[in-house]
Amino acid sequence: MSTELLPNWLPLIYLFIHTTLSMNSGHKTVMKAKIVVLNLALSLYFALLIFWGHSLTEWTGWSKFLLLWSPIIFFWWAYLWSKQTLTGVHPVGFHFDSFLIQFESRLGQPSLTWARKGNRLLSEILHIFYFSYYLYTPVIAIYLDISNRIHDFALLSFGVTFGYLVSYVTFALVPVYGPRLSLVDAGLLPASVQRAKGYWITRFINKLMFGGPALKGGAMPSSHSSTAIVFWYWCWVIWGIPGGIVGGIIAVGMGLGAVYGRYHFVTDVIVGAPSYAGSESKEGAAFVFL
Repeated sequence: MSTELLPNWLPLIYLFIHTTLSMNSGHKTVMKAKIVVLNLALSLYFALLIFWGHSLTEWTGWSKFLLLWSPIIFFWWAYLWSKQTLTGVHPVGFHFDSFLIQFESRLGQPSLTWARKGNRLLSEILHIFYFSYYLYTPVIAIYLDISNRIHDFALLSFGVTFGYLVSYVTFALVPVYGPRLSLVDAGLLPASVQRAKGYWITRFINKLMFGGPALKGGAMPSSHSSTAIVFWYWCWVIWGIPGGIVGGIIAVGMGLGAVYGRYHFVTDVIVGAPSYAGSESKEGAAFVFL
């Protein structure tokens, strides 16, 4: 069960890093104490889960659910918790957006100009692709769970959660607000056209990004891109060439939607899409993240 338990080790690694960064942040002592207590409790949970998983000869029912889904659910929640580390390295208000704006001016400033050339229908289509981020990991995971492909589920979980771990740590090292905010602050985009114009899905994403859980400083790298590559790979593995084509269209569409909606710079999307390779054998699988 060693390969199957591998994803459960990643929360332990992240919780240690998160605690270290939080202790170096500007939070008050009381808040730091709460962070330490909660992180220790979660670390104990995953340590016990790993020990329990090793002792089981078969994963069924609740044991299968907890062992397979806990890492994914943890990292979905940890996105919000990563807010506590955004000042763990740099002072409050520090960001790298000005450097990215200057760099992407050489590319024609796509985060600024693409939406200007679009319309409501195009905006809605690209926001549907962007929204697919919230669906494709659960869809693949549920399929593998129902099929009782525990080994494959663990490999999928490792790819997704490893990308989240890297992204959340990098948020603290390289805080980026994202073009939807920094282009306005730089005087390049009027606040009146800050939000993309579209229909229902576009309005829903606007609520998430401007009044919901989106972090101010958590744009680099794009964890959307990281999970998109994992999704693309598993579509190909499960459903062959047709699945790979459909998965690729969704993944590329999501990346275009991220830039079009000004949620990410092109640089965020590229950096967030690691080179992902997987090969299965009787002994397990090999992963390469570059």
